[in-house]
Amino acid sequence: MADLQEASVVLPSVPGSVSAARKFVARVLAEWGLPEGAETVDTVRLIVSELATNVVQHTSGRSPVFTVAVQLDRGERMRVGVTDSHPRWP
Repeated sequence: MADLQEASVVLPSVPGSVSAARKFVARVLAEWGLPEGAETVDTVRLIVSELATNVVQHTSGRSPVFTVAVQLDRGERMRVGVTDSHPRWP
């Protein structure tokens, strides 16, 4: 396993992208060896779902896309981020 694994996807800020974001992280984590249904996978999917939903609901069209990024450092530390381009900080 590599010291650092990274993956990201850019999605449109529309309701259907929340499901796409969940599927993306589940697929990436499976590729990295974390099986579907593992507690970590379920937790990451829930976090990404909540953050993606926030982007879709609260950017009021001022962020046409958002990015979902996942990093796994030495198979021990995972970082998950959802960012948008809304001009104002939350």
